[in-house]
Amino acid sequence: MARFGELLRAANNLKLLAAIGRSGGDLGSVADLVDNMLDTPQMEACIGRFRSVPGGAAMMDARYPPLQPDLDRLIQLPEGSLGRSYAQLIRQLDYDPEFFRPRPTGTQAHWLTQRIATTHDIHHVVSGFGTVSEGESGVLAITACQIGFPAYVLLTTA
Repeated sequence: MARFGELLRAANNLKLLAAIGRSGGDLGSVADLVDNMLDTPQMEACIGRFRSVPGGAAMMDARYPPLQPDLDRLIQLPEGSLGRSYAQLIRQLDYDPEFFRPRPTGTQAHWLTQRIATTHDIHHVVSGFGTVSEGESGVLAITACQIGFPAYVLLTTA
């Protein structure tokens, strides 16, 4: 039965990848793909990799709250600081800093997924990758390589 479940998940992943491709990266479709990977062996391995990062296990165990940026406060930080650069990016592009699909954070998989969603745009600032397709691929590749986040591995591969 487990093998059949994995075949169904794989078929759904292909359907979701096609929807993402047709839509040009619709965030709802990406969130559906992320959610489809929550209860998988790949996500368990990802959690293990995150926990092995210095400070990762403590952050996960404490359920350190996902980022909730106060753009008005961040924009007051010194020029060149990460917080100010992040706030400038979000405002310049007129992005919603809470674009992600809200999820409960009671399980390790849900917490990590929400953490990755809420910090996604910070990776653009840190890496210097833009927010066009190539930059998005770069940011996804960083998380895919760092901890093997399953949906980002699949998107990067596709």
